Amino acid sequence: EKIHFVYENFKKRNELECDIKSKEVLAQLNRTIEEKIRLQLYTRDGYGLYLQDIMKVKDDFENLT
Repeated sequence: EKIHFVYENFKKRNELECDIKSKEVLAQLNRTIEEKIRLQLYTRDGYGLYLQDIMKVKDDFENLT
């Protein structure tokens, strides 16, 4: 199953697609990313989520599955 991210970084729209093995992991990943986006909005350069953050979260979850 593929997960598709759309996020903004410095007002530029970005997309990322990656494979996730289970719906449960997918749901948790989405929650984590939403939290990171909310946190990012409160920082000085709050333009959404950075690609490195997404990749780090993705790698962490793939290591669990």
